[in-house]
Amino acid sequence: MTLCLTQSRDDETAQSNWDETIHRASLQNGIEKVALFALRAGAVLVPRHAALQLESGIWTSKMGALEDITHRTYDAVNGPMYGEAVEFLARPRSR
Repeated sequence: MTLCLTQSRDDETAQSNWDETIHRASLQNGIEKVALFALRAGAVLVPRHAALQLESGIWTSKMGALEDITHRTYDAVNGPMYGEAVEFLARPRSR
């Protein structure tokens, strides 16, 4: 599958702070995680959403123009609007 991303040079700089892709969403001390959500369009994954794991292990999401929401599991926002979590990124949590 191919994940299609569009990004600016500023996005590339911000993204370079993220370590390699990880395969687990469980809470790890000192590690910040982001779940990337996408919809499938044939063999292509179209990015639709991202959720951030807080230090407590709770996930938070920005829902368009609405207020941020929190959810106990990353996949609570799975569905036809945002797709499903297809990748997780991690980096050391800054204090």
